[in-house]
Amino acid sequence: MLEATTEGLPLITLDGTLHEMRARISSATDVQVWAAGWTKALEQCPDVASARRLRTLNGPNLASVSHQHPDAVKQVERSIERRIAELEDTP
Repeated sequence: MLEATTEGLPLITLDGTLHEMRARISSATDVQVWAAGWTKALEQCPDVASARRLRTLNGPNLASVSHQHPDAVKQVERSIERRIAELEDTP
């Protein structure tokens, strides 16, 4: 389970809760935990509008994280686009 702490990388879920994603095991980094949190959050988006809302809610956080972890943010952005495409293809 992903832990919300006072440190780490921010992720706001669709219910409006701010989670500070932080690694709890030594083999994972905060960035890996943050990316995994995005994967889980995107999987919970039932439609295109919610995936876009998740992106909008986290826009400032993505911009902030991109200064230190640009590759991770690019990965998350690709995941968002991939999820939107999946949802658009769902009847």
